[in-house]
Amino acid sequence: VTYYQDYTITVYRDMTLYSLSAKDNNANALPLAQKDAPDITKFEKLVYNYTAKVGATAEEMHVSFKVGNSSRAYDFDHYTVTVACGDWSQEVTYPNIDAVSEEQTVTVPLSGTVDAQTVTITVANKATGAVAQVYSIELTKLPPVVTAFVIDPADATVFLTDDTSGGRVYPEVDGTYILNTEASYTYVITRNGYVAQTASFIAGEANKTITVNLTKAPESSYKDIQIE
Repeated sequence: VTYYQDYTITVYRDMTLYSLSAKDNNANALPLAQKDAPDITKFEKLVYNYTAKVGATAEEMHVSFKVGNSSRAYDFDHYTVTVACGDWSQEVTYPNIDAVSEEQTVTVPLSGTVDAQTVTITVANKATGAVAQVYSIELTKLPPVVTAFVIDPADATVFLTDDTSGGRVYPEVDGTYILNTEASYTYVITRNGYVAQTASFIAGEANKTITVNLTKAPESSYKDIQIE
């Protein structure tokens, strides 16, 4: 007598991303550190939890991703990627096989406060046997930074603007500036008889002190203005 035993193997397909990256509202790349291995700032499709740092006052960030490449597309017309943060969410769908290999970018609104937030990216497919996968980016909010200008000559004028809003930033009573960490700023420094200097910088610990030395303008550049 011969006995037989039947075994059934059911295969499920985990939905994963091909790539994932993030930028702040000034288009500066935000390193994504693997939550369980913080020293590794590299996306791996089988690593689902990441952390990133943004300025506390940032009101948005940009998340970019690819589902895969077209040669390995799996029921492309059934794919959805949902990006969410708090009560906000946005769904991305794929109308054709080429779209699967194209990078998609979603602008995520942030609270603009020091409160920590988490962005989730859920990859799903309506096909039978597909298992949705959720990636997360936990955001650490960086506090504002006190920034000082050290200028020679000391009585030069500083005109500082916020590159995001375009508005002028005024100094505190002690002459320092309270700036949003990781935000972009542009300064113009002028004084009569000297060549003006202008530059942009990203506020943060590395730029807490901005040193500028003006050079004297050549006398040939002076012009007499006659008033009639």
